[in-house]
Amino acid sequence: MLFLPFAATTPAGPPTLDRRANPKPATPYAFTRLWTGIIKVGPSLSPIPIPGGVRIVTPVISGTITGPALNGTVHGGIEYVEVYDSGATQVPNVLSYGTTSDGTPYLIRETGAGDQVSTIIEIGGKYAALAKEFIVSEAKLSDDRTVVVTNGYKIEDR
Repeated sequence: MLFLPFAATTPAGPPTLDRRANPKPATPYAFTRLWTGIIKVGPSLSPIPIPGGVRIVTPVISGTITGPALNGTVHGGIEYVEVYDSGATQVPNVLSYGTTSDGTPYLIRETGAGDQVSTIIEIGGKYAALAKEFIVSEAKLSDDRTVVVTNGYKIEDR
């Protein structure tokens, strides 16, 4: 669901249908937006050397999540990106936690490569079904590197 300490791209949107070449959709999957997060991040630490690259650690300070599947507050967390090959390869990892608008606690774990990440949410109560969904997220870091806008999508068969 969350963010990366570098500018990321936004998905191009739903797959298009090219009726000339193939009457079937370009992908057998549908993407349903679950939430949008507005996340405040702090300054990153200086890069930490790791074998073959560096790790960049950035604190998650606060935020809000709004959407059809989840509304709540981000209380904190951490993002850490492994950067290899002078920036050509980036592996983001994010842990964030908070509560929904009705007080249900959650933990979100994200990992991926580049600007798209796989998202796992640990949550119970009336939101428990989210923990079983296949979720991907994308993010955009503000120019001043203090806010991340992120979108979470459920992937399902058409």
